[in-house]
Amino acid sequence: MEKCKTLEGYSILVARIRAHAKELPLEEAVDRAVTECIRENILADFLTRQRAEVKAMSIFEYDEAKERKLLQESYLEEGIEIGMERGIKQGIVQGIEQGIEQGIEQGIEQGIKRGILTTLIDLVHEKVISVRDAARQAGLSEDEFSKQMLRYGAKSG
Repeated sequence: MEKCKTLEGYSILVARIRAHAKELPLEEAVDRAVTECIRENILADFLTRQRAEVKAMSIFEYDEAKERKLLQESYLEEGIEIGMERGIKQGIVQGIEQGIEQGIEQGIEQGIKRGILTTLIDLVHEKVISVRDAARQAGLSEDEFSKQMLRYGAKSG
């Protein structure tokens, strides 16, 4: 039964320290809470005998909790920063890989189209097919096909 009363007294002391710490410097908040508890006969014998140690320990524990919270916040910020850096690096790598893949695909497509076009131009030049038929096969108008023939060094016929 005595343990419950001691625990209750301790929780009252801590609650008062916290309440006063919102308005006062920590050392003053602890001193005021200890004085109030002694006056109200809450852990009065213990607090009277051990006042200096209680004050020192309360300040230390309170500052330790505050410091722990600050460290957690610092680690959280650092973790977020590291995560963002890793995410950006991973995004760059993935972007480069996708860009290379798309570039290769586009290069292949353009190479195939150019190969078909030059083959059709050669066939027109060798009079195997007409400009009209070659343009249709290439999906171009006759004028556009003739321009492509000039571009690649052959004459429209």
